[in-house]
Amino acid sequence: QARSGVPITFTDTRGTLNRGAFSGRQTANSTLSVDQIRDLVGVFEANGRIYFINPSVINTTGRASEGFIGTSSPNTAFNGQVFFNVPPGQTGSLPRALIDGPGYWNVNMALLKDIRFTETLKVQLRAEAFNVFNNVNLQNNTQFANINATTFGQITSAAAARELQFAFRFEF
Repeated sequence: QARSGVPITFTDTRGTLNRGAFSGRQTANSTLSVDQIRDLVGVFEANGRIYFINPSVINTTGRASEGFIGTSSPNTAFNGQVFFNVPPGQTGSLPRALIDGPGYWNVNMALLKDIRFTETLKVQLRAEAFNVFNNVNLQNNTQFANINATTFGQITSAAAARELQFAFRFEF
């Protein structure tokens, strides 16, 4: 079983254009092109945490945004910042579902042996393995990556590790 990751949208949830209804899904601004942002995506480790985006674009606060593009706001950008808050009265420049989160790859397997004693009596021995190759399947924690969240870009969980299961079944 293999599938691509869940689409991720970079959002600025502060709400500037229509606060009440749509602010939670407003996309952010960026100085990079879509392809340049996609080049930042992967699996990275920094400070004991796993990220789906290069941690160089994240501030020491854990946020991806600390300011606006081209303003003299006291809330200025940090070195390496590529995502920006949307100025009041405007909408974000990034498209929705810009990148895919971590993919999923899994192989399950089972071995069965039927031992027949009579026409109606049978024993079945089973050995089943889930995630046979023990692949780490990382799970992103959101489809809407808030650039102002202190956990921006972090992967906080993974699917189950390898599991083995043995069974003995008597049929009569």
